[in-house]
Amino acid sequence: MMQRPHPSNEVDRLRAIEAELRWQHVDIQRLWKRTPPPAVGAYVGAAFPAGMVEPPFDIPSGGTEQTGTPCKNRYCVSRYSDEVSQVAGGGTVTWATVSRAADSPDGLAAIVTSPATGSHQSYYLSAEAFSFEIPEDAILVSLRTFAVMKYTAGTDSTFPGFGGFSRYHLNGTGLVGASFGGTLMNSESFLEHAGNKILAPVIAAGGLTPEIVNSENFGVQFNATIQTSQKVHVDAIRIEVCYDLYTLSGTCSENHG
Repeated sequence: MMQRPHPSNEVDRLRAIEAELRWQHVDIQRLWKRTPPPAVGAYVGAAFPAGMVEPPFDIPSGGTEQTGTPCKNRYCVSRYSDEVSQVAGGGTVTWATVSRAADSPDGLAAIVTSPATGSHQSYYLSAEAFSFEIPEDAILVSLRTFAVMKYTAGTDSTFPGFGGFSRYHLNGTGLVGASFGGTLMNSESFLEHAGNKILAPVIAAGGLTPEIVNSENFGVQFNATIQTSQKVHVDAIRIEVCYDLYTLSGTCSENHG
């Protein structure tokens, strides 16, 4: 490996800077030729091979080679929607007092009421402005939506459902299904209902990135299925995001906050 020069005057100092830059370039090129980066996502959920250095890790100043297995830290963060609206789609029945479904649970709710005999689908209830701050170099592991809801019974004994149509979206454009799967509501008191987790392969296929999740226009949309004379009440909507960060030092841990 080349030795760093020791400047003794101004000319030598400038030459030293030039040599230092060349030295770093050569050393970085040597490192990456030895361990070319794998395809994006190749090591999602698994440790990197010993000696492997892959973005988002920075090559330290001077081109010093790093060795060892990077440490994976998992974080799960949850945020309530600060902005809820309704949009056409999923069905034809509109919601009332929609903005009450924003923020954390407070007993106030958006309400949709069955207009007539039979089964009916509501408009999308669209929740946005979750104010996530996921690091740009994070690897998204899972997304999951929770909604605090209840129903008011009607003359039909069939339980109402929610999320028969559900999706994560950006600016109203669907990205990937939210996997509520039309779960039935069977409580006349407010309870938090959970959708299924969307995992890394589906997240990647849907093009979701930390930048998208952090956008104030990112959110989730879902509808309700209501029977004769029934009402569905939605008090609050939150999304949980789990992600991994890799470091070359530190203590490995899982944080759920």
